Formats: sequence, C-alpha cells, structure tokens
Amino acid sequence: MRLSLLLLTFVHSSLATLEDPELTFERLYKFGKDAYTAGEWADCVGFMRRALEDWDYYQSETLSCAARCLKKLPELRFDAKADPNHAALARFHHTSQRALCIRRCRRERFSPRRPGIARREIVHDLMERRPYNYLQVCHWKDGEFESAVKAAYTFLVANPTDEQAKVNMDFYMAEAEFTEDMLEDKERADYERMFISGVSAYEDEDWTKCVTHLDTALDEFFKEEELCRLGCRDRVDWEGIGSDDDVDAVINAIHRSSVECQHSCLARLSWVNGHFFGNLVAQVYRYQHLCYFKQMRGQDAARAVANHLLLDASPDIRWNKAHYRTLYPDREEIFRPEMRIVEFARNRLYEQRYLDFTEEKSKLVHGMYPTESKEDYAPLEVVDKESLVKDDFPYAEVGSILSAGLCKTLRQVALQLPTAIEKQAKSEVESAVQRMFPYSKLQGVWCGELRRPACDRAIVLSIEEGNCSEWLGPMHGGCALVACE
Repeated sequence: MRLSLLLLTFVHSSLATLEDPELTFERLYKFGKDAYTAGEWADCVGFMRRALEDWDYYQSETLSCAARCLKKLPELRFDAKADPNHAALARFHHTSQRALCIRRCRRERFSPRRPGIARREIVHDLMERRPYNYLQVCHWKDGEFESAVKAAYTFLVANPTDEQAKVNMDFYMAEAEFTEDMLEDKERADYERMFISGVSAYEDEDWTKCVTHLDTALDEFFKEEELCRLGCRDRVDWEGIGSDDDVDAVINAIHRSSVECQHSCLARLSWVNGHFFGNLVAQVYRYQHLCYFKQMRGQDAARAVANHLLLDASPDIRWNKAHYRTLYPDREEIFRPEMRIVEFARNRLYEQRYLDFTEEKSKLVHGMYPTESKEDYAPLEVVDKESLVKDDFPYAEVGSILSAGLCKTLRQVALQLPTAIEKQAKSEVESAVQRMFPYSKLQGVWCGELRRPACDRAIVLSIEEGNCSEWLGPMHGGCALVACE
C-alpha cells in the first residue's frame, strides 16, 4: 500500500541560524514545508520539530505574561454610587495599564528583534497540529517508522474526521513493524492523561484509583481551561469586526470575539483521544459518582451527581439522584453542588446570555435590525446562586407518568409486535413522558432479558403490571418503555 502524499507548491527559502530571534515558528514551518516539497526528509523533520518547539515557547511565554498582568491588574469593580465619568475613564485607563504590562512583559521574554505574527493562518495550522501531518511523511521517508506512527497518530487525535489521516493510520497499522504502544499522542495534556487513566480504573473496578485520578483530571482541566481562556485574549477575529468605525461597536465586536473563544474552551477541551465527550467536566462526575458509590461513599456520590446535573441535566443522571434520594431521604443538603462548579456554571450562563443577545440583536433581516424592545436597554441579569442550584424536578411524580391502563396497552403491544407502538398510543405516551422530560422522543417498548438502551440519554419506565411507571435504570429487564433525549 502506498502512503498518499500531499503535493505542495515548492517555495525556495534561505536558511538562518537557530540563534536568530527572527527565526520564529512561522518561518520554521515554512522552511519545513519547503523541505517536504523538495524531498529533503531530514531537513523537513528538523524544521518541523523546531517550529513546534518555538510554538510551545511562544504560547508559554505569551500566556505567562497575560496571567502575570491579570494578577497585577485584576478586573475593576465599581459600586452603584461611583462617579460615572470617572468609572468610564478608569476602565480605559486600567485597560491601558494592562496593555502596557503585557507589552513590557513580552519585550522582556522575547527579543526586540522577534517579529510579530504575520500570518494568522499559520497559527491556525499549529493549533490543528498540521506540522505532525508533514512529520509523519518525512519520518516515514527517512526510515523512522515508529516516529512516523506517533506523528500520524498525534495529528489524527486532533483531526478525527480527516479522511486522509485515517487512511495514513490504517497504512501504518497494517505494517509488520507496528505495535500498539506506538499509538502515542505527543501533545496529550495532563488532564487528558488522568481522565483516560480514571476511566480505565473504573473499567478495571479500581474504585480508589478511579476517584483520585478523576479528581486530578478535574484540577488539571481547570488549569488548562484557564490557559485556554487567557489565550483567547490574543486571538481576536478581526474579520468579524467589520467596517463600523464607532468606538462602542468596535469594542463590542472585539469583546464578543474574545468571549466566544473563551466560551468554546470547554468544547475544545472536551475532545480526548480523538473522541468528543460533550461536557468533559460532567463526564468526570458521571464516572466518579459510580466509583464513590462502589467505595460506599454515598454522600460523595450524591454530590457528584448534583455537580453533573448542574452542568448537564441528563435523564439517566436524574435517575441516579432519584436512587440516592431513597438512600438519603430528607438530606437535600448532600445534593448541593461544589462551589467551584456553581461558579463555573454561572459564568458559562452569563457568557451564553451575552452571546445570545449580541447574536440575536445584530442580525439584519431585509436590511433592518430587530424591533426595539425593553431588553435592548436592560442590564445583564445577575444570576442568584441559590436559584441556579435549586432542583425543581418532580422526582416523586415520575411514578405516575403512565397509568395502569396505558401500561397494559403498551405491554400487549410489546409482547405482540414492538414496532406497533408507532401506530398505537404513541401520541398519548409521548405527551405523558414529555410533561416531565420535554425533549424526549419515544424509542419503543420491549419485553425481554437484561439490556441497555441504544441511546445515552435514556428514560426507562416499567410497563409491568406490578410496578407500572416505575423509573428504571439504563440496564433493565422485563417489559419497559424507552424514550431518548
């Protein structure tokens, strides 16, 4: 099998010494691509590795400066009695101070001769790990099979939908030299490593390791998320700012670009080993509450479930809370989420409201902005922590979703022809379930052995005569109705 190669336009380049501060990751990446095109495989490897090293150095120093200056100059806060003229200029003055702090810090960390970023598309390539896509070919051509596999895998993990990357990986894995331990992600972050280890411990039923490693994964995740958010301050979408020269419009466009980037950090960091986990923080608690329970630490399990529900009110996690409520009746205080999760969720809610408002109100329809409303002049509403953590779901009422008569009808359908639910009682059943689970869709009714629903976010209700409408766990047997969100 031949390894497909990407054809690039050859560009002549002049070499510079590695001590030259002007030899940044941009130039090194370009030289690496030139060497790739010329078939100079050793030079390709050398330049791409140096580009990655300088990119890591640039990011580390840039983020360090941002963190340092934010610590020295934290966000200003004014009370309602503050002089509005002073407050407005004080904010701009504060921003100027922070900008000066960052410029001074960067000048100290980088040589004055180091140029600024000239081509943002190269930054995009580095963020997408494109150098590894070149490295895997250059290593292969240079006879370095193991290094080629690691580079190919590192690129594929960050680009799991890239068809050519899949073809390349299949090629390497079909070779006689290939071994599983070559599948190493060279850019794997600490939080990813600990999350994978924690999940593996869960699968191995090592409950103590599961809890401790997932705890560490969370700590490392929040560190990484903070760095991601800091990095967004340096990645303004200038193309999205437009040509409006009003100072407030420009400031709003810049700020929206930054907030949008920061809000997306959770999604970007929820990609682990080429798989998307939706909300990784919630996924940590999905595994951790079970490990706590297996350790007979029921109250810790209850709190982990509360953390998950605040971030993602998945119906199967609601079922777990219902189960813990039977173990700890009248103990609502143990279902209170951790404060850092409350703050995390509240901040994301603020960001989402801000982004929704700016997107909705900036849309032009037939050349016109949306009709003016009171909301256009109302301040961003403060979210009360107590109202945020309050869980109003009517757990006790789930057992009355299905009537005895409806259970009987569904049971007859399940025993005769499960697909007949499409014609019998579907509307009535869906309406009944949606009263408590509004985003659910009926999947079907079945009778049989122990099984698991096809969907992750499942609502499973018994349709047996003796326990009609009992809320069952995902693993269930007997006759049951399954709906999915």
